Amino acid sequence: MTPRFEPTFDMYGAAPPDGDWEYVVDDYGITYGPGWWPYHRDGKPGTIRVAPDIEFRSWRNEYVLISPSRTEPAAAVARLHLFVRPQGMGAMTVAAQLGIDIRQRTVAVPDGLPEQLREQAGVKGRRLLDLILAGRTDRRRGAARPRTAADLAQAQR
Repeated sequence: MTPRFEPTFDMYGAAPPDGDWEYVVDDYGITYGPGWWPYHRDGKPGTIRVAPDIEFRSWRNEYVLISPSRTEPAAAVARLHLFVRPQGMGAMTVAAQLGIDIRQRTVAVPDGLPEQLREQAGVKGRRLLDLILAGRTDRRRGAARPRTAADLAQAQR
């Protein structure tokens, strides 16, 4: 069955940031650990929340949750909201899930996603894959934990 992608109103929703940006881990208690999925919590692969790295603030609909796959060790699932349009003081968004294949370095955009949202989903998916690959590289270089949004904010002070 193809999922339905119905826009919903988010009273605090906003358009994605302009320009060139990356995702950063916006979570606590995350360390690097073994396996395809680099992000661990309490010694086990865990879900992380990420946000754009351009500003330390509440990102509302731009937050993304990424989890390691329960069935495939070299895969992840990203749950995100795609911006449809401004609506009053907020925005209309569509919830979607992207499949990320770490081994093949590919992102799967869901079937049935409206055409006007496919590019946004693809760009965000590529940025999420880049974050995962960067985490694997940092781990190989000996880092104990990922750089976080809080770390970036602290460095700017």
